[in-house]
Amino acid sequence: YDALYPYYLRTHHGLVRGYYRTKEIDHDFLIFDFILAMTVVLAAIGVANTLLIQVHSRGREFSVLRTVGMGRLQITRMLLAEGAIIGLVGALLAAVVGNVLGAVSVSFLDHFTLFDYQIRLSWQATLVFSLVCLGTCLVAAIYPAFVAIRMSSAESLHYE
Repeated sequence: YDALYPYYLRTHHGLVRGYYRTKEIDHDFLIFDFILAMTVVLAAIGVANTLLIQVHSRGREFSVLRTVGMGRLQITRMLLAEGAIIGLVGALLAAVVGNVLGAVSVSFLDHFTLFDYQIRLSWQATLVFSLVCLGTCLVAAIYPAFVAIRMSSAESLHYE
C-alpha cells in the first residue's frame, strides 16, 4: 500500500466508499444492459423478417382465404398468433438454456476464481424476460400482418 500511495487516490472512507464502489460497478455493468437491448431489437427484426418472408411466400394462400370469406382482422389475428407461438417457443428455450448456461457459468467462476459465487434462480426475472420475449414477437408481427392485409387478392391469384 505504501508503494502505491502516491498513485492511489483516496477520496472516500467507510460506507461512502462502498456506495461509490457500488455505483461505479453498476455504471460498468451498463454495457450488459445495452447488449440485452440490442439483442431484443435484433430478435424483433429477425422475427419480423421471418414473418414477412412467410407472408410473401403464402400470398396465394392469403388470397384464397380472403376470397373464401376470411376478413382482414382474422388474417391479422392469425399472423399475430404465429408471432405469439414464435415468442412462446423462444421464451421457453431462452428460459431453459439461459438458466442452464447461467448455472454452468457460476459453477465455473466459483471453481476458478477467489470469490464465492452461488447461483440464484429468479422465477420473477425469468417470467419478466419471457413476457418481454412474447411482447417483442407480437410487436414484430404487426408489420407483416399489415403487409398481408394490404395484398391484392386478384393480383396474387392471377400471378400464378
